[in-house]
Amino acid sequence: MATYVLAGELAIADTLAGELPRPEFPAPLRETAPRRWQRTAARLLEVAERLAMRGDVVGCTALLAKAAVASAQSRLAERGEWRLSETGIVRHTGLGRAEAVLAAPGDRPGDLERSVSRIRVALGVGAAAEPAGAR
Repeated sequence: MATYVLAGELAIADTLAGELPRPEFPAPLRETAPRRWQRTAARLLEVAERLAMRGDVVGCTALLAKAAVASAQSRLAERGEWRLSETGIVRHTGLGRAEAVLAAPGDRPGDLERSVSRIRVALGVGAAAEPAGAR
């Protein structure tokens, strides 16, 4: 869970009685969070790649899903958009191609390695510890 979820709750929650402040998405967070989320996605994909080589279907697929969510969080932060549930955020942020990969990652090392490569492309995350094009 992102550390800024509580501020987001305050910003978008329904008020039952009285009034609450509605904080804007902070500019410093908008500047730093996207890179942090993309680095997280890149690290997850590095580990997923190692698990793919071993044929660990569950571990690899779980990390692919986490990387997709991290990339979606990056896009949301870049937009300055409060969205507190991870439900549907991959598709909401235009990363729906990742869902197709996650639907059928394969069950052999070669299949899983291809799935990692396809997710990298779908998310725009390079093989290095930084997102593609972030240099």
